[in-house]
Amino acid sequence: MSVTRTVAAIALLFAVGAARAATINELNTNPAVVRTATNLLGRPVAVGVDQAGHLYVMTFRGWIYSLSGTFAVQGSARLPGPLGAPRIPATALAVTVTGDVYAGRSDGMIFHYNSALSLLGQTTVTGSVVGLTVDGGGNVYAASAGGTIFKMNSSLASLGTGTVTVAAGSTVVAIKAEISTGALYIAISNGTVDRLNTSLTTLATGTVSGTPVNIASDTAGDVIVATSTGLQKISQSIVTLASRSLTGIVGVDLDSAGDVVAADSAGNVFVMNTGLSTPRTVSTGTVPIRSIAITVTGSIYVVGGPDGASEGDPHITTIDGVRYDFQSAGEFVLFRHTGGIEGPVCGTNIGDLDSRQDAVEIQVRQFPVATTANTCVTLNGAVAARVGKHNVTYQPNLNGQPDPSGLQLRIDQKLVALDPSGMRLGDGGRIVPTSAPGGLEVDFPDDTVLFVTPGWWPSQSKWYLNVNVVPERRACGLVGTISKGSWLPALPDGTSMGPEPTSAHERYVDLYERFADAWRVTDKTSLFDYAPGTSTATFTMRGWPPETGKCDIPGAVPVEGASEEVAREACKGVPGDPANCIFDVKVTGLTNIANTYVASRDVQPVPEMTQPEPPRAPRIWCLAILAIALVLVIGLFVALIRARRRRTT
Repeated sequence: MSVTRTVAAIALLFAVGAARAATINELNTNPAVVRTATNLLGRPVAVGVDQAGHLYVMTFRGWIYSLSGTFAVQGSARLPGPLGAPRIPATALAVTVTGDVYAGRSDGMIFHYNSALSLLGQTTVTGSVVGLTVDGGGNVYAASAGGTIFKMNSSLASLGTGTVTVAAGSTVVAIKAEISTGALYIAISNGTVDRLNTSLTTLATGTVSGTPVNIASDTAGDVIVATSTGLQKISQSIVTLASRSLTGIVGVDLDSAGDVVAADSAGNVFVMNTGLSTPRTVSTGTVPIRSIAITVTGSIYVVGGPDGASEGDPHITTIDGVRYDFQSAGEFVLFRHTGGIEGPVCGTNIGDLDSRQDAVEIQVRQFPVATTANTCVTLNGAVAARVGKHNVTYQPNLNGQPDPSGLQLRIDQKLVALDPSGMRLGDGGRIVPTSAPGGLEVDFPDDTVLFVTPGWWPSQSKWYLNVNVVPERRACGLVGTISKGSWLPALPDGTSMGPEPTSAHERYVDLYERFADAWRVTDKTSLFDYAPGTSTATFTMRGWPPETGKCDIPGAVPVEGASEEVAREACKGVPGDPANCIFDVKVTGLTNIANTYVASRDVQPVPEMTQPEPPRAPRIWCLAILAIALVLVIGLFVALIRARRRRTT
């Protein structure tokens, strides 16, 4: 971007606010947002609330946070497993009115916590736990993806099992205990809904339209199923009594006053009566919403929000949700924390912390793009990371000739071919392909997750990247947390950047000289791999973007932009706010960047089950012992032959 447009965009984003990462919103039933907080980390996947108004938020990496009604964090717990071990996805959460918390994982483990998040017990069931619910008597029910229903007491002791029929290619997706009778409703992905009694005997079976998402019920016996087509109220015989068409619904819940609340992935909350009349609605600004809950008194809570990101040319979202644009050219620290501390000491060089496996650093390489639009931009072209004690890079060919067939992955300077099952690193890290072509998920020992989504620019013969970070600790760098009173993340020594300057020149100096140069990597701190004769200086262009003048690069032909209409058409399928995509297409003319936005914003964590570590290469001493043993066997065999020959002669 040109300087004027860059700082204007930053000022606008700070003025109107921005979608937040790991966001919690409280709403009333008007609906209107009452309170917002961004003081959690990780990607929230579920929220529950007890009768005292305490909130419990669970992340997909298995962290549970307890919060007061004012969103003060009161405690946290990590689903059991040693730090650095393979992390099994957390898949289900149930909270009782008295504050008992039950959490399930895809490996069949179920954990019981009290309201202070002290572990009280655990058990294992067969199959992946896709849903948990608790009836009025304190009995706990778990559903597996394959259709087995497990009944347990409040201490997770088994009280029996039952089954529902699951058609081939379908899975159970939700389970809910009806508050008034204790009967269970189980929803299957093909639209089938079963009703079971407390003895786990099937009472009724029926269907709803669309793919079910979850189920809610109230004390009056109302049961609402959220599906891909909207909301449906069903009877005890699984007959649809009322419906409301809505798209993108992620969850539904009911309070004791007859309010039905639902949320969609676009950040909207809907409130209506149990007859599913025309809803009242409000946009929370949290995109995407991932879960919703309501208290018996009508306080609504939603959780969601974007990850830390550097997308497009590049538009930065910090890990606490603030947005700004950053067009410097070179190699920079995107994300850094030194491990084991809540407030990171940013200035520590991760490369010097070999003994700290929970230290994390992610670096990006940004290359400049000359444009006829006189709007100076850059794109991410490579990424490097410190994963435990290993160095991981994902970048174009070192010879400077990018291969359109893909980027090169290196681990500890060695070229690696990644198969579909991915690769584990010995300290608990993992690298695995995502569903996006050429996409990577990098799991760090501390539970931070990095997603890399590449795109190919044919006319420029260049790879570009969208980079997303799901943090589990406070961090610094380009996507680092922003302290109160600062307009940008802190400098490596922790110094605040202070309030946003009022003049365009001062904003340019702050962003592209003071801040950019502070987070540039050096020959000593760089994690990238280089061809002989090259270094981080090879990829550094100081003074980009220029404060004034044209966006020219010596030897480069400026790219032609696209019209507003073309950009909007290209970006119409982008999840969430398409503004960044529209801007990028208008400036660069690269319509394919819309597909990269779709892929990176839709990326989902790759599930990891408890399989054994891959076989390791034999150690040198093992090979030596085998060689000696082989020599001895051959020698013994020769000696026996000679002895036999002497006897025969």
